[in-house]
Amino acid sequence: MRRTVLSLVWVLTWIPLLYKSVLVLFTTDFGESVKRLLESGRVEDSLVTGTVSVGILIVAARVFVEVSHLVSVHGLAGAMREARGRTLVGLTLVGLASVVSVLRITGSSRSEPEMQRQSPHIEQVTGLLSASVVLARIRMLRHAQLLEASPEKMPVRLSPESVETAMLLVSTEDKKLELTPELNARVTRLYEEVDTKEQLVVDTVDVNRRMVLVRLYGYPLVENNVGNTATFRKARALELLTWLVLNRDRMRRSAARTAMWDMNCTDATFSTVVSDLRRALGEISAGASDECLPITFSDELPLSEFICSDFDLLVQKRQKFLSDPLNGRDDVISALQGVRDLPFAGTNYSWPDLDGSTTRLVVTAIAAAHEVATWAEDNGDIDALMISTTAGLRLLPGDRDLLKLQRSHLARR
Repeated sequence: MRRTVLSLVWVLTWIPLLYKSVLVLFTTDFGESVKRLLESGRVEDSLVTGTVSVGILIVAARVFVEVSHLVSVHGLAGAMREARGRTLVGLTLVGLASVVSVLRITGSSRSEPEMQRQSPHIEQVTGLLSASVVLARIRMLRHAQLLEASPEKMPVRLSPESVETAMLLVSTEDKKLELTPELNARVTRLYEEVDTKEQLVVDTVDVNRRMVLVRLYGYPLVENNVGNTATFRKARALELLTWLVLNRDRMRRSAARTAMWDMNCTDATFSTVVSDLRRALGEISAGASDECLPITFSDELPLSEFICSDFDLLVQKRQKFLSDPLNGRDDVISALQGVRDLPFAGTNYSWPDLDGSTTRLVVTAIAAAHEVATWAEDNGDIDALMISTTAGLRLLPGDRDLLKLQRSHLARR
Protein backbone atom coordinates (compact mmCIF):
# COMPACT_ATOMS: atom_id res chain seq x y z
CA MET A 1 0.00 0.00 0.00
CA ARG A 2 2.75 2.42 0.95
CA ARG A 3 4.66 1.61 -2.21
CA THR A 4 1.57 2.28 -4.33
CA VAL A 5 0.86 5.63 -2.63
CA LEU A 6 4.43 6.86 -3.04
CA SER A 7 4.43 5.87 -6.70
CA LEU A 8 1.13 7.63 -7.30
CA VAL A 9 2.36 10.83 -5.61
CA TRP A 10 5.50 10.84 -7.74
CA VAL A 11 3.53 10.38 -10.97
CA LEU A 12 0.93 13.02 -10.05
CA THR A 13 3.76 15.48 -9.35
CA TRP A 14 5.03 15.10 -12.89
CA ILE A 15 1.74 15.17 -14.78
CA PRO A 16 1.00 18.92 -14.25
CA LEU A 17 4.55 19.85 -15.25
CA LEU A 18 4.44 17.82 -18.45
CA TYR A 19 0.96 19.11 -19.22
CA LYS A 20 2.15 22.69 -18.82
CA SER A 21 5.15 21.97 -21.05
CA VAL A 22 2.94 20.52 -23.79
CA LEU A 23 0.73 23.61 -23.64
CA VAL A 24 3.84 25.76 -23.98
CA LEU A 25 4.85 23.80 -27.07
CA PHE A 26 1.49 24.28 -28.77
CA THR A 27 1.20 27.98 -27.89
CA THR A 28 4.40 28.72 -29.83
CA ASP A 29 2.37 28.06 -33.00
CA PHE A 30 4.88 26.18 -35.14
CA GLY A 31 2.68 26.19 -38.24
CA GLU A 32 2.30 29.97 -38.38
CA SER A 33 5.97 30.51 -37.60
CA VAL A 34 7.06 28.20 -40.40
CA LYS A 35 4.60 29.86 -42.77
CA ARG A 36 5.98 33.31 -41.98
CA LEU A 37 9.51 31.92 -42.36
CA LEU A 38 8.74 30.75 -45.91
CA GLU A 39 6.90 33.94 -46.86
CA SER A 40 9.18 36.61 -45.39
CA GLY A 41 12.43 34.75 -44.77
CA ARG A 42 12.49 35.80 -41.12
CA VAL A 43 13.40 33.52 -38.23
CA GLU A 44 11.06 34.46 -35.39
CA ASP A 45 11.72 33.96 -31.70
CA SER A 46 8.60 31.80 -31.40
CA LEU A 47 10.07 29.28 -33.82
CA VAL A 48 13.35 29.19 -31.93
CA THR A 49 11.51 28.81 -28.62
CA GLY A 50 9.40 25.98 -29.98
CA THR A 51 12.43 24.16 -31.37
CA VAL A 52 14.24 24.39 -28.07
CA SER A 53 11.07 23.28 -26.24
CA VAL A 54 10.82 20.13 -28.39
CA GLY A 55 14.37 19.10 -27.49
CA ILE A 56 13.80 19.76 -23.81
CA LEU A 57 10.49 17.89 -23.77
CA ILE A 58 12.07 14.87 -25.44
CA VAL A 59 14.66 14.73 -22.66
CA ALA A 60 12.02 15.26 -19.94
CA ALA A 61 9.67 12.64 -21.40
CA ARG A 62 12.43 10.09 -21.70
CA VAL A 63 13.45 10.60 -18.08
CA PHE A 64 9.80 10.40 -16.97
CA VAL A 65 9.17 7.13 -18.81
CA GLU A 66 12.33 5.45 -17.54
CA VAL A 67 11.80 6.51 -13.94
CA SER A 68 8.07 5.68 -14.02
CA HIS A 69 8.90 2.18 -15.19
CA LEU A 70 11.33 1.65 -12.33
CA VAL A 71 8.84 3.06 -9.79
CA SER A 72 5.91 0.95 -11.05
CA VAL A 73 7.94 -2.27 -10.91
CA HIS A 74 9.95 -1.73 -7.74
CA GLY A 75 8.20 1.10 -5.92
CA LEU A 76 9.93 4.34 -5.03
CA ALA A 77 12.31 2.85 -2.46
CA GLY A 78 12.97 -0.21 -4.59
CA ALA A 79 13.55 1.95 -7.68
CA MET A 80 16.17 3.94 -5.79
CA ARG A 81 17.90 0.72 -4.78
CA GLU A 82 17.62 -0.68 -8.30
CA ALA A 83 18.96 2.51 -9.85
CA ARG A 84 21.51 2.89 -7.05
CA GLY A 85 19.86 5.94 -5.58
CA ARG A 86 21.98 8.66 -7.06
CA THR A 87 21.15 7.68 -10.65
CA LEU A 88 17.41 7.93 -10.04
CA VAL A 89 17.72 11.26 -8.24
CA GLY A 90 19.95 12.57 -10.98
CA LEU A 91 17.52 11.57 -13.73
CA THR A 92 14.67 13.16 -11.86
CA LEU A 93 16.58 16.43 -11.45
CA VAL A 94 17.44 16.44 -15.16
CA GLY A 95 13.80 16.02 -16.07
CA LEU A 96 12.63 18.73 -13.68
CA ALA A 97 15.34 21.10 -14.91
CA SER A 98 14.21 20.47 -18.50
CA VAL A 99 10.60 21.27 -17.72
CA VAL A 100 11.55 24.38 -15.77
CA SER A 101 13.69 25.50 -18.73
CA VAL A 102 10.65 25.31 -20.99
CA LEU A 103 8.64 27.44 -18.57
CA ARG A 104 11.44 30.02 -18.31
CA ILE A 105 11.79 30.24 -22.08
CA THR A 106 8.13 31.02 -22.56
CA GLY A 107 7.96 33.27 -19.54
CA SER A 108 10.57 35.56 -21.06
CA SER A 109 8.99 35.59 -24.51
CA ARG A 110 8.56 39.01 -26.07
CA SER A 111 5.51 40.48 -27.70
CA GLU A 112 4.83 39.96 -31.40
CA PRO A 113 5.83 43.50 -32.54
CA GLU A 114 9.06 43.27 -30.59
CA MET A 115 9.85 39.84 -32.09
CA GLN A 116 9.27 41.15 -35.59
CA ARG A 117 11.57 44.10 -34.87
CA GLN A 118 14.44 42.04 -33.47
CA SER A 119 14.23 38.94 -35.68
CA PRO A 120 17.15 38.59 -38.14
CA HIS A 121 16.49 38.15 -41.84
CA ILE A 122 17.77 35.00 -43.55
CA GLU A 123 19.64 37.10 -46.13
CA GLN A 124 21.35 38.94 -43.28
CA VAL A 125 22.39 35.65 -41.69
CA THR A 126 23.73 34.45 -45.04
CA GLY A 127 25.61 37.71 -45.47
CA LEU A 128 27.26 37.35 -42.08
CA LEU A 129 28.39 33.81 -42.89
CA SER A 130 29.73 34.86 -46.29
CA ALA A 131 31.63 37.80 -44.82
CA SER A 132 33.12 35.57 -42.12
CA VAL A 133 34.37 33.09 -44.73
CA VAL A 134 35.98 35.84 -46.82
CA LEU A 135 37.68 37.49 -43.84
CA ALA A 136 38.96 34.12 -42.59
CA ARG A 137 40.42 33.44 -46.03
CA ILE A 138 42.17 36.83 -46.06
CA ARG A 139 43.71 36.21 -42.64
CA MET A 140 44.92 32.79 -43.80
CA LEU A 141 46.63 34.38 -46.81
CA ARG A 142 48.26 37.01 -44.59
CA HIS A 143 49.53 34.29 -42.27
CA ALA A 144 51.05 32.41 -45.20
CA GLN A 145 52.77 35.61 -46.40
CA LEU A 146 54.09 36.17 -42.91
CA LEU A 147 55.70 32.73 -42.78
CA GLU A 148 57.56 33.38 -46.05
CA ALA A 149 59.37 36.31 -44.36
CA SER A 150 60.91 37.77 -47.49
CA PRO A 151 61.06 41.50 -48.35
CA GLU A 152 60.97 40.47 -52.01
CA LYS A 153 57.52 38.94 -51.47
CA MET A 154 55.68 41.67 -49.60
CA PRO A 155 51.89 42.02 -49.86
CA VAL A 156 50.88 44.99 -51.97
CA ARG A 157 48.93 47.89 -50.53
CA LEU A 158 45.26 47.43 -51.23
CA SER A 159 43.56 49.87 -53.57
CA PRO A 160 40.94 52.20 -52.07
CA GLU A 161 38.19 50.11 -53.71
CA SER A 162 39.47 46.91 -52.09
CA VAL A 163 39.83 48.64 -48.72
CA GLU A 164 36.21 49.76 -48.99
CA THR A 165 35.15 46.17 -49.82
CA ALA A 166 37.10 44.78 -46.87
CA MET A 167 35.59 47.26 -44.43
CA LEU A 168 32.12 46.52 -45.83
CA LEU A 169 32.66 42.87 -44.90
CA VAL A 170 33.87 43.86 -41.43
CA SER A 171 30.78 46.00 -40.84
CA THR A 172 28.30 43.42 -42.15
CA GLU A 173 26.75 43.08 -38.69
CA ASP A 174 25.76 46.75 -38.82
CA LYS A 175 24.83 46.88 -42.49
CA LYS A 176 22.74 44.64 -44.70
CA LEU A 177 25.07 42.75 -47.05
CA GLU A 178 23.37 42.04 -50.38
CA LEU A 179 24.93 39.08 -52.16
CA THR A 180 24.97 40.47 -55.69
CA PRO A 181 27.16 39.80 -58.78
CA GLU A 182 28.72 43.23 -58.23
CA LEU A 183 29.76 42.31 -54.69
CA ASN A 184 31.11 38.99 -55.94
CA ALA A 185 33.30 40.83 -58.46
CA ARG A 186 34.53 43.20 -55.74
CA VAL A 187 35.41 40.30 -53.44
CA THR A 188 37.25 38.58 -56.31
CA ARG A 189 39.36 41.70 -56.90
CA LEU A 190 40.02 41.88 -53.16
CA TYR A 191 41.28 38.29 -53.16
CA GLU A 192 43.55 38.98 -56.12
CA GLU A 193 45.13 42.01 -54.44
CA VAL A 194 45.57 40.25 -51.10
CA ASP A 195 47.38 37.37 -52.81
CA THR A 196 49.61 39.68 -54.90
CA LYS A 197 53.22 40.11 -53.77
CA GLU A 198 55.90 42.62 -54.71
CA GLN A 199 59.26 43.85 -53.53
CA LEU A 200 59.13 46.16 -50.53
CA VAL A 201 58.29 49.71 -51.58
CA VAL A 202 59.13 52.35 -48.97
CA ASP A 203 57.96 55.94 -48.73
CA THR A 204 60.78 58.45 -49.09
CA VAL A 205 61.23 60.02 -45.67
CA ASP A 206 64.35 61.77 -44.37
CA VAL A 207 64.63 60.06 -41.00
CA ASN A 208 67.63 62.21 -40.04
CA ARG A 209 65.43 65.33 -39.98
CA ARG A 210 62.63 63.82 -37.94
CA MET A 211 61.04 65.81 -35.11
CA VAL A 212 58.43 63.22 -34.16
CA LEU A 213 58.76 59.44 -34.15
CA VAL A 214 55.70 57.17 -34.29
CA ARG A 215 56.53 53.78 -32.76
CA LEU A 216 54.45 51.04 -34.36
CA TYR A 217 56.21 47.94 -32.99
CA GLY A 218 54.18 47.39 -29.84
CA TYR A 219 51.40 49.65 -28.65
CA PRO A 220 51.63 52.83 -30.78
CA LEU A 221 53.57 55.64 -29.10
CA VAL A 222 54.40 59.11 -30.40
CA GLU A 223 57.49 60.90 -29.06
CA ASN A 224 59.82 63.72 -30.01
CA ASN A 225 63.62 63.79 -30.19
CA VAL A 226 64.06 64.25 -26.44
CA GLY A 227 61.70 61.42 -25.51
CA ASN A 228 58.56 63.38 -24.60
CA THR A 229 55.44 61.30 -25.33
CA ALA A 230 52.30 62.73 -26.88
CA THR A 231 49.00 62.37 -25.02
CA PHE A 232 45.84 61.77 -27.02
CA ARG A 233 42.40 62.45 -25.63
CA LYS A 234 40.77 60.37 -28.36
CA ALA A 235 42.04 56.93 -29.32
CA ARG A 236 40.98 57.54 -32.91
CA ALA A 237 43.46 60.42 -33.17
CA LEU A 238 46.38 58.07 -32.45
CA GLU A 239 44.96 55.53 -34.90
CA LEU A 240 44.67 58.22 -37.58
CA LEU A 241 48.33 59.15 -37.15
CA THR A 242 49.44 55.52 -37.48
CA TRP A 243 47.37 55.21 -40.65
CA LEU A 244 48.85 58.39 -42.14
CA VAL A 245 52.49 57.41 -41.59
CA LEU A 246 51.83 54.08 -43.34
CA ASN A 247 49.82 55.53 -46.24
CA ARG A 248 51.67 58.64 -47.37
CA ASP A 249 50.68 57.98 -50.96
CA ARG A 250 46.99 58.53 -50.20
CA MET A 251 46.79 60.98 -47.30
CA ARG A 252 43.15 61.93 -47.82
CA ARG A 253 40.29 62.29 -45.39
CA SER A 254 38.00 60.04 -47.39
CA ALA A 255 40.59 57.23 -47.56
CA ALA A 256 41.27 57.39 -43.81
CA ARG A 257 37.56 57.37 -42.95
CA THR A 258 36.94 54.37 -45.20
CA ALA A 259 39.80 52.39 -43.67
CA MET A 260 39.27 53.25 -39.99
CA TRP A 261 35.50 53.33 -39.55
CA ASP A 262 33.28 50.26 -39.90
CA MET A 263 30.27 52.51 -40.40
CA ASN A 264 29.73 56.01 -41.71
CA CYS A 265 31.66 58.68 -39.82
CA THR A 266 30.19 62.18 -39.70
CA ASP A 267 32.23 65.23 -40.72
CA ALA A 268 31.99 66.63 -37.20
CA THR A 269 33.36 63.44 -35.63
CA PHE A 270 36.29 63.27 -38.03
CA SER A 271 37.07 66.98 -37.56
CA THR A 272 37.19 66.43 -33.80
CA VAL A 273 39.65 63.56 -34.25
CA VAL A 274 41.87 65.66 -36.54
CA SER A 275 41.82 68.55 -34.08
CA ASP A 276 42.92 66.29 -31.22
CA LEU A 277 45.72 64.88 -33.38
CA ARG A 278 46.92 68.38 -34.27
CA ARG A 279 46.82 69.42 -30.59
CA ALA A 280 48.83 66.36 -29.45
CA LEU A 281 51.48 66.92 -32.13
CA GLY A 282 51.73 70.59 -31.21
CA GLU A 283 52.47 69.73 -27.56
CA ILE A 284 55.60 67.71 -28.40
CA SER A 285 56.81 69.75 -31.38
CA ALA A 286 57.20 73.14 -29.70
CA GLY A 287 53.79 74.34 -30.88
CA ALA A 288 54.48 73.59 -34.57
CA SER A 289 51.19 71.75 -35.07
CA ASP A 290 50.43 73.63 -38.30
CA GLU A 291 53.75 72.44 -39.66
CA CYS A 292 53.22 68.81 -38.57
CA LEU A 293 49.65 68.60 -39.87
CA PRO A 294 48.78 71.68 -41.97
CA ILE A 295 45.21 72.96 -41.96
CA THR A 296 43.44 72.34 -45.26
CA PHE A 297 39.92 72.95 -46.55
CA SER A 298 39.96 70.06 -48.99
CA ASP A 299 40.07 66.26 -48.89
CA GLU A 300 43.84 66.34 -48.50
CA LEU A 301 45.33 65.57 -45.09
CA PRO A 302 49.08 66.11 -45.55
CA LEU A 303 51.47 64.87 -42.86
CA SER A 304 54.80 66.62 -42.42
CA GLU A 305 57.94 64.85 -43.62
CA PHE A 306 59.40 65.60 -40.18
CA ILE A 307 57.16 62.86 -38.78
CA CYS A 308 58.27 59.30 -39.44
CA SER A 309 57.71 55.85 -37.98
CA ASP A 310 60.09 53.32 -36.50
CA PHE A 311 59.23 51.20 -39.54
CA ASP A 312 60.68 53.90 -41.85
CA LEU A 313 63.67 54.09 -39.55
CA LEU A 314 64.25 50.32 -39.64
CA VAL A 315 63.92 50.10 -43.43
CA GLN A 316 66.45 52.83 -44.12
CA LYS A 317 68.93 51.62 -41.49
CA ARG A 318 68.61 48.09 -42.89
CA GLN A 319 69.43 49.33 -46.39
CA LYS A 320 72.46 51.15 -45.04
CA PHE A 321 73.59 48.01 -43.20
CA LEU A 322 73.27 45.85 -46.33
CA SER A 323 75.42 48.26 -48.33
CA ASP A 324 78.02 48.81 -45.58
CA PRO A 325 77.70 46.42 -42.60
CA LEU A 326 80.50 47.92 -40.52
CA ASN A 327 79.26 51.50 -40.69
CA GLY A 328 75.59 50.57 -40.59
CA ARG A 329 75.85 48.12 -37.70
CA ASP A 330 75.14 50.57 -34.86
CA ASP A 331 72.17 52.21 -36.59
CA VAL A 332 70.38 48.97 -37.45
CA ILE A 333 71.03 47.60 -33.96
CA SER A 334 69.46 50.73 -32.48
CA ALA A 335 66.44 50.28 -34.74
CA LEU A 336 66.06 46.62 -33.75
CA GLN A 337 66.21 47.55 -30.07
CA GLY A 338 63.07 49.61 -30.67
CA VAL A 339 61.10 46.46 -31.58
CA ARG A 340 59.06 46.09 -28.39
CA ASP A 341 56.30 43.73 -29.50
CA LEU A 342 54.08 42.81 -32.44
CA PRO A 343 52.91 45.83 -34.46
CA PHE A 344 49.87 47.59 -32.98
CA ALA A 345 49.89 45.27 -29.95
CA GLY A 346 47.07 46.05 -27.52
CA THR A 347 44.89 47.80 -30.09
CA ASN A 348 41.79 46.66 -31.95
CA TYR A 349 42.70 48.17 -35.34
CA SER A 350 41.23 46.05 -38.13
CA TRP A 351 42.74 47.75 -41.19
CA PRO A 352 46.44 46.75 -40.62
CA ASP A 353 45.64 43.04 -40.87
CA LEU A 354 43.40 43.48 -43.90
CA ASP A 355 45.58 45.80 -45.99
CA GLY A 356 48.81 43.96 -45.15
CA SER A 357 50.45 46.63 -42.97
CA THR A 358 51.03 44.23 -40.08
CA THR A 359 52.57 41.66 -42.42
CA ARG A 360 54.91 44.23 -44.01
CA LEU A 361 56.13 45.44 -40.62
CA VAL A 362 56.73 41.95 -39.25
CA VAL A 363 58.44 40.61 -42.38
CA THR A 364 60.75 43.62 -42.59
CA ALA A 365 61.84 43.31 -38.96
CA ILE A 366 62.33 39.53 -39.24
CA ALA A 367 64.43 39.96 -42.41
CA ALA A 368 66.60 42.59 -40.72
CA ALA A 369 67.03 40.37 -37.66
CA HIS A 370 68.11 37.44 -39.85
CA GLU A 371 70.62 39.53 -41.79
CA VAL A 372 72.19 41.13 -38.73
CA ALA A 373 72.29 37.86 -36.78
CA THR A 374 73.94 35.99 -39.66
CA TRP A 375 76.55 38.73 -40.09
CA ALA A 376 77.16 38.84 -36.33
CA GLU A 377 77.61 35.05 -36.23
CA ASP A 378 80.22 35.18 -38.99
CA ASN A 379 82.07 38.11 -37.40
CA GLY A 380 81.84 37.05 -33.77
CA ASP A 381 79.78 40.09 -32.74
CA ILE A 382 78.03 38.67 -29.68
CA ASP A 383 76.07 41.82 -28.75
CA ALA A 384 74.66 42.25 -32.25
CA LEU A 385 73.75 38.56 -32.39
CA MET A 386 71.80 38.61 -29.14
CA ILE A 387 70.01 41.91 -29.85
CA SER A 388 68.96 40.88 -33.36
CA THR A 389 67.78 37.39 -32.40
CA THR A 390 65.87 38.75 -29.40
CA ALA A 391 64.10 41.34 -31.57
CA GLY A 392 63.17 38.75 -34.18
CA LEU A 393 61.89 36.25 -31.65
CA ARG A 394 59.65 38.90 -30.09
CA LEU A 395 57.77 38.99 -33.37
CA LEU A 396 58.04 35.34 -34.37
CA PRO A 397 58.89 33.21 -31.32
CA GLY A 398 59.07 29.97 -33.29
CA ASP A 399 61.52 31.14 -35.98
CA ARG A 400 63.84 28.18 -36.45
CA ASP A 401 66.80 30.06 -37.93
CA LEU A 402 66.91 32.65 -35.16
CA LEU A 403 66.50 29.98 -32.48
CA LYS A 404 69.32 27.98 -34.05
CA LEU A 405 71.65 31.00 -34.05
CA GLN A 406 70.77 31.86 -30.47
CA ARG A 407 71.21 28.29 -29.22
CA SER A 408 74.51 27.83 -31.03
CA HIS A 409 75.85 30.95 -29.33
CA LEU A 410 74.63 29.78 -25.92
CA ALA A 411 76.14 26.34 -26.51
CA ARG A 412 79.53 27.84 -27.30
CA ARG A 413 79.42 29.94 -24.17
